[in-house]
Amino acid sequence: VASGVPVVATDAGGTATVVDDCGTGYLAPIGAIDTLATHLVKLRDDATLREALGCEGAQRMRTRFSTTHMVDNVELIYQRILAR
Repeated sequence: VASGVPVVATDAGGTATVVDDCGTGYLAPIGAIDTLATHLVKLRDDATLREALGCEGAQRMRTRFSTTHMVDNVELIYQRILAR
C-alpha cells in the first residue's frame, strides 16, 4: 500500500486497518478464491483504477500511519491511562 500499489487480500486479522476495500485495494472473505481472482483481473485490466487505488493507498499510509500520527495516538493512550 505504501509503495502505491493497490492490494488484493483476504479480510483477516488486521488487514482491514491498512486496506480500505474499494479505496486502496480489495478485500475478500477468507477462502473466496474466485473473488480474489476477480479483483486481480479487474486491476490487471484497468490501469486507471490501479493508479487511483495505488495513489489513495500511498496517501493514506503517509497520513494515517505517519510517525507523527502514531506518536499522537500513543500520547492519547497515555493521557487516557493517566486520567483514570
